[in-house]
Formats: sequence, structure tokens, C-alpha cells
Amino acid sequence: MNKEVTAYIENAPYEFRAIMQLVRELLHQTVPNITEEFKWNRPVFKTKSDFSYMLLN
Repeated sequence: MNKEVTAYIENAPYEFRAIMQLVRELLHQTVPNITEEFKWNRPVFKTKSDFSYMLLN
């Protein structure tokens, strides 16, 4: 797992951390060959191309 994605989740507001971690875990458990990157100042999940990202406003 990507260190920058971990830091993003750990630095998120408290009320969002558990949800974000759960979504991350579910993506890794259910999507074959998934990878994660930190692009555009947010976590990005991809297989052959980007398909999901997390964004806090």
C-alpha cells in the first residue's frame, strides 16, 4: 500500500478515517490487480487505468 495514501487517510478528519480505510480495504479485497497512487493531491486507485479516487473538501 502506498505511504502517501496512508498519510492522506491518517490526516483526514476523524469522522472520515474509518470509512476511507474501509473503502480502501474493500477495493483491495475485491478488485484484482489493483494498485494505488497519490496523484492530483489525492489517493487514486487503478488497474490498467484510473477508476476511483478519494477526495475531501
